[in-house]
Amino acid sequence: MRWMLKKITSEVSEVDMLHEKVGGRGADEPVAVASDRTEHTAENWLRGVKNFALDHQTDSVGIARFGRDWPFEGYEMTSPWVVVLAVAMDQPRLAEVWPEHGSVIEVMAQ
Repeated sequence: MRWMLKKITSEVSEVDMLHEKVGGRGADEPVAVASDRTEHTAENWLRGVKNFALDHQTDSVGIARFGRDWPFEGYEMTSPWVVVLAVAMDQPRLAEVWPEHGSVIEVMAQ
């Protein structure tokens, strides 16, 4: 996904420094997997994941069995489960599309 961010920031100057305005997009490298495994019931994991996501600007969250045809070409997914996050966006802003860059800015701001 980093390739997309590089392409957009090189072509749409308004989003080049957007991360400074809206708090960034996390670390460039994934966080290492914890060395100690925490055991919980499925219900406790579900509740914890949902609470964390909803407390951190997600409008809706769910957990689903991962579909084999979902990843981009060249990517693999080894886990059978995926966390799906939904963020509400401004539909009229998204409808502006590329010429004015409004839709790109709205997506990046979310």
